[in-house]
Amino acid sequence: MGKLDKMNADMAKAGVYSILVQKQITAFADIRNNAAHGNYEKFNNDDIVSMISRIERILAEHLGN
Repeated sequence: MGKLDKMNADMAKAGVYSILVQKQITAFADIRNNAAHGNYEKFNNDDIVSMISRIERILAEHLGN
């Protein structure tokens, strides 16, 4: 997750998005990592639904519609 962490920090530092969005992306990366490693007890379906919705919103806000 090192590359993602650096890119995420660089994007927030450059003002592309806020520190709050940076923290949300870090949390989403943790969910993704746990899913990839089979740690299903560390998240639930609501976490996934929320993550997908928020990521779609972040992309729309920062990449345009």
